[in-house]
Amino acid sequence: MNKLTVLLSVLLVAAVAVAGYMTYQNRGYLTYQNRALAPEITADESAVLSGQITELEAKNAELSAEIVSAESRHAEQISELEAKNAELSAEIVSAESRHAEQLREDIKGLKQDMSAELSRKDGEIQELRDATTTIQLGSDVVFNLGSTRLSATGQAVLSKVIELIENYPGYSVSLEGHTDNIPIKTVHQNMFPSNWELSAARASAAARFLINQGVDARRLRVVGYGLSRPIATNDSNPGRAQNRRLEIRFSPKPRIRVTE
Repeated sequence: MNKLTVLLSVLLVAAVAVAGYMTYQNRGYLTYQNRALAPEITADESAVLSGQITELEAKNAELSAEIVSAESRHAEQISELEAKNAELSAEIVSAESRHAEQLREDIKGLKQDMSAELSRKDGEIQELRDATTTIQLGSDVVFNLGSTRLSATGQAVLSKVIELIENYPGYSVSLEGHTDNIPIKTVHQNMFPSNWELSAARASAAARFLINQGVDARRLRVVGYGLSRPIATNDSNPGRAQNRRLEIRFSPKPRIRVTE
């Protein structure tokens, strides 16, 4: 190996050493610079975030005040609506009371109007004062003897009842048949095994007549009570005659109540 080659090798090694040293120094300088800049960036970001937080807190306070105000107005509106609802409810109750009283008066008028026909048949219309308003008709008045066929008087009375039904659409109408305690005769037992079937058949016959005259079937209810609800003794002919009856019961339709 000649001297020139040795010299070049020495210079190459020295150059590499110098380059390594400079790289190490530059890396240390950059690390120092980064460390110096990092606190400045964090402080700026912190200032920005603090400003945003303050702004959001102010908006939150404003919204909270608006919510409290809206809740207050809402409570006032609820109080006003509740007061109006109470007032309307009182008016409805008063109107229903007047309506029920008018129905009773109309039934009394029906009784007077039909008094001649009923007196000939020894029957009557009775108006009862209870939760509902009821017309009582003796079965001997409304039906032919031992039959579910309506008599001429029964048809005349039911025709008058149609006027009441049409004039009081807020009422449902129940047609209820009743009998005495005399068992059904053997000859009729194929059609009516017991007084239950007879009472139901007579109530159904009355309802069918009303429907054929144009009454809405959805307003009618048919019930047969048989001998289970006597209003007089069954130990005498007059008592049994009272128990043989058709009742036409007017009941106010239930109002829909809205509750929370």
